[in-house]
Amino acid sequence: MTIQKILILNILIISFFQIYLMISYLRKKKPGKAFGNLIIYMAILSFLFYEHYFKLNIPYFIVTCSIITIIGHTFIGSYLNIYYTSRYYDRYLHLFGSFSFSLLAFSTINGNLPLVNVSWIYTPLLVTTLGISIGVFFEIIEFIHDSFSRNIRCQHGLTDTDFDMIFNIFGSCIAGLISVYIF
Repeated sequence: MTIQKILILNILIISFFQIYLMISYLRKKKPGKAFGNLIIYMAILSFLFYEHYFKLNIPYFIVTCSIITIIGHTFIGSYLNIYYTSRYYDRYLHLFGSFSFSLLAFSTINGNLPLVNVSWIYTPLLVTTLGISIGVFFEIIEFIHDSFSRNIRCQHGLTDTDFDMIFNIFGSCIAGLISVYIF
């Protein structure tokens, strides 16, 4: 498959899910959720076009994994309420999300500021560190969300936060280990 076909496929997949979610939330009279999905959708499209037109050469495996993570959160986790019906789904999504976003962050940085003469130890450590940092950032966002929202809670106690962080570390370490073979 060519790069253009993979880009179009990723755009079609994310468009289908995000437009479906926005329409569904508007029908359910939840404009705030529809607006949130619109913001996510616009950010993804902006990133995809930025990556394509500025030729960052991010492996499309990584882009596709990141899109799957976003669909896993917005559609499967939030819309289908799997976060509340499954004890383990959130943990595995944190593992897969930190895996995909740490590779995406490294690829984006490396595409904008090419790192030359990178040693075999530097790339895995940077990928792992980026993934753990992104995981901590998302936990802080969940905390801020829960501080202001009385209806929908992201965190279900300290144990949930701890498991999220543990699975973020596992996903980041896996990404760091395979980054040697990708980059």
